[in-house]
This record gives sequence, C-alpha cells and structure tokens, in this order.
Amino acid sequence: MLPDGFHVTFDDRARAGHRAVGPVHSGKPAVLGRWTVRLFAALGIASIIYGTLAPFHIDPGRTWSWNLQWHPLVPGDAIANVLVYVPVGIFLRLLIRRRGSWWYSECIGSLLLAAALSYVTEACQTVLVYRVPCWVDWCCNVTGALAGLALAPVFQRLLRAQHAWLYQELRARPFSAAAAATIILVTTAGLMPFDLQPTLNHLSAALTHARSAPLALPWTTMDSQTIPLEPVQIFDKMAAAACFGLMAFLMAIGQREVGRSPAGAVWYAFTRCAALVAAIEMLQLFTIAHAADPRDLLMGWLFAGLGAGLGWSVLSRCPTALPRPTTVLHGLVMVLAFGVAGRAVVVAACLQGGTSPVMNSWLPMAAAFHRPWQALLSDYLVSLLQYALLAGLLGLWSRAGARRPSAWLLLATAGLAGLAGQIVALLAGRPMDTAQLLIALFAAWLVLRLDRAIFGRRKLTPAALPADRGGS
Repeated sequence: MLPDGFHVTFDDRARAGHRAVGPVHSGKPAVLGRWTVRLFAALGIASIIYGTLAPFHIDPGRTWSWNLQWHPLVPGDAIANVLVYVPVGIFLRLLIRRRGSWWYSECIGSLLLAAALSYVTEACQTVLVYRVPCWVDWCCNVTGALAGLALAPVFQRLLRAQHAWLYQELRARPFSAAAAATIILVTTAGLMPFDLQPTLNHLSAALTHARSAPLALPWTTMDSQTIPLEPVQIFDKMAAAACFGLMAFLMAIGQREVGRSPAGAVWYAFTRCAALVAAIEMLQLFTIAHAADPRDLLMGWLFAGLGAGLGWSVLSRCPTALPRPTTVLHGLVMVLAFGVAGRAVVVAACLQGGTSPVMNSWLPMAAAFHRPWQALLSDYLVSLLQYALLAGLLGLWSRAGARRPSAWLLLATAGLAGLAGQIVALLAGRPMDTAQLLIALFAAWLVLRLDRAIFGRRKLTPAALPADRGGS
C-alpha cells in the first residue's frame, strides 16, 4: 500500500470536488494475464450454472430425459433466460480467445459450447422439482449467448482498464479504491446467485412476502413468519448489514480524499450507501434465492449511519489531513478477523451430532452423500467464501506492510482453519468431510491469484511507493 508517512493536505479555498494537493503516483500496472482472465471467466460460468440449477431438489418421481418439450413462451422467463446467458457468451469467448485467433472461429466455437452447455443444463432440469426444461429456454439462452459473444472484446477491454485503474488508485487514492472495491463485493454478494425471475407472478409474491414481514426481530424464515432463523443465519444477517457500515466509512474517507469537505463527504457516503441498500433490496424482489425484507433494509440503513458517523469522527479530528492508509487497513483487518472468528465460534456452538447414516471414508464428500445437494453446495459455497476471506485478510495485512503475501503462509493458514473446523465437527459427533480441506486450499489459491493479478509478483518496497506528500 502506502508508507506510514503518507498525508494528504487540502486547499479549502478551492471549489468543491477538487482533488488532493500533491503529485499523483503513476506506475505501470501489473499485467492482467490471459490465464487470470480465463480463471475469472470460468468462475463466472460456474456461478451462473449454480444459479440456473439451484435449488438442487431432485424429484424421485422424475426420470432423466434428453428429449425436451416445447412450452408456450412466457415473456418474463424469456427475458431472464436471455439476460442470464449474455455473460455466459462473454465468458466462453474469453476462455477460448487468444492472441492472433480469428474472430469467426472464436464466435463459432463459443456459440457451440454455449448451446451444448444450455442443453445439458436443461436436461439436468428434467429431474429437478423447481425447474421446467423446454426448448424455448434453450433458444433464449442461445440468443443471449450470441449477444454476449459480440460484447466479449468490449468486456475484456473494460476489465483490463478497470484493473489498471484499480492498480493506480490503490497507490494514488487508496481509500477511494477500497470503497469502490467494497461496493462491488457487497453488491455481488447480496445478489448471488444471479437467479433472476422478472415475472409478474414472482414480483407479486415477493411484494406480498415483504409486506407481511414484521418489523420486529428476530428474523424469520422465508417459508414461515413464525419460524425464527438459526443463530448462524442471524449472525450472517448482521454481518451482511455491517458490511454497509464498512462501505459508508470507506466512502466518507474516500470522498474527503478527492476534495470534498468533511461534512459533504459524510453526507455523500451515507446517502449513496443508503440508496445502494434500497437498490439491492429492490433487485432481490426479482430473484429466487433471495427475499426482500424491510428488516434487512432498516438494518442496512442503521449500519450505514454508524459507518458514516465513524467516518465523521475520524475526519473531524484532523480536518486538513487524512489518516494513514496502513493504520486504517490494520484496523479493518482486525475487525474482519474478529468477525470471522466470531462466526466460527457460533458455528462450533451450534453443531449437533448427525442422525443419518454416513459412509466411513476419508474421500471428499463421502460423509455428506446423505445430504440434499442444495444444502451441501450452499455449505461449500459459504465455506469457500470464509476461507477466501481469511486468506484475503492475511494478504491485506502483508500488503499494508509493503510485503508480498507468502503463498505458503496463506495456504497453510487456510488448510489449518479447514482442519480445525473438521476437528470441531468430530468433537460434536459429526463426520469429517475432507472436501472442506480441499475447499480451504482452493480458496487460498484463488486469493493468491487475485493478489498477483492486482499487485503483480514484485515485492512492494518503499522505493517503489509514492513519496510523502507533506503534513498539514
């Protein structure tokens, strides 16, 4: 990041919106390699497939069939199927795209892969309870993929431009870059999986659920307003709302960094963060896996206000200079680490012994074959995010000290965390699932790839960082 001597001074006589006084660091960004782009594309395709098949509730009365049926066209479903496969077309072309390849070969190959992927997905839906496979959906998917193929080069240029922007911003305006990254991460996490259902019937049911939800806590399940959520689910709800407080705090400092007054920066952060909370809740009205809840909206606004208030407290102490980025980063890492540890404690306290027979094997997933696919994959996705967050915290801690994160440290820490979780499960009378260890190592590896894509493989030394811009 930046050295501890970093300060930014402001000229309050300038117009609103002016930038910080001092030279802007200009360095060559790390190359966003073709392999990294392909990795992101593969992850994007996997998440979309997950959204199109979830929930994984298999109907024992159905049989697998490759023969799809024709059903009447439903405008809402057709729009959703087209939109979902636009990024699939983009990602598939990026996967096979290489320097010097012909555009028509890329398009033909990507279109054939998209058609095959859609057909296999529709065939899988023949045994799922909540899915209706048909040729109309396949046609809509192919149409969306065709549009995505044309947008792939534009998306690749935007991706590399945003990568270069993030690289420069992390060195010139670290708080603004951190706020932008937080907005992207929180918005993505709040809408995943992207299982859109823009139909009037679904919207009507979602609005009915939102209106019937009581404002009193604790939260209740989507199926019944009288069944409270489990402690782990309540913790996740509170953690999700707290992310908006983190976002508001970073936005306040980031807006002060680009020249706004302390009061203007705090007001900007709170209003924009509150609007984003409302927008996410509105978009959840059109998704299947999420349910818009007024309690989530109020809790998000509450934490946005707390984060903006904390930003005002920091900015009012020294209105002519920003805090050191390393100091703020170390504080954020500690807060996030306590959050991860807190969730681990809650999970360990709520573990109970299993009652279903399991296979006595060390093979991955062997101990979980009796569980529904929906619950199993959901747990694996949550575990992947947790281990990635743990490895990401270690990486940020190293970058705050101008050090390149050690690959062995990240892999060993994530692996030990996965092993510790399985030991706790054994003590609680539950079987060990060695897939968790593989997920932990895979999450740490993903964090390493992301770190190298943003910062490069070179170690950040004080000589490579911008010089002190002077005190206030």
